[in-house]
Amino acid sequence: MEVFLKIGEIASGTDGDIVKTVLGSCIGLCLFDEERKAGGMVHIMLPDGSEDERGRQPGKFAVSAVDALVASVLGKGCRKDRLKAKITGGASMFFKEGHVASNMMVGLRNHEIVVKRLANLEIPTVFEDIGGTTGRNVTFACGTGELTVRNQAGGIRKG
Repeated sequence: MEVFLKIGEIASGTDGDIVKTVLGSCIGLCLFDEERKAGGMVHIMLPDGSEDERGRQPGKFAVSAVDALVASVLGKGCRKDRLKAKITGGASMFFKEGHVASNMMVGLRNHEIVVKRLANLEIPTVFEDIGGTTGRNVTFACGTGELTVRNQAGGIRKG
């Protein structure tokens, strides 16, 4: 199966399943379990929302997305103690003349929340491609944990 994630969506799968998305200031968080050959991704847009919004779409908000993705991959047979994280996105899309307005640093705030929650859950982060000023095309192989990040400036990173 191949899935394209929109903002706030979560997808998980096993060997052969691919999850793709496009990120600007949003964060793409991937979790995988090498032994189970399964994992998933969430497309996080905002640091927080109302309790009602988080309940309807937990993947949209950094404060609820990590736990929602963990639940999704556990449903595919992953074990929490074997999960590893990969994080990408968080670009400053409103970069102008050497600085970014503090209210436009949504991606960096999302990243801080995600990293803190992963640490609290004792899930190690093994790859990051965060920040910059350009968007990214992201492809995640659920079974192998391979993440390919193509930034819109032409660079490619694999993790």
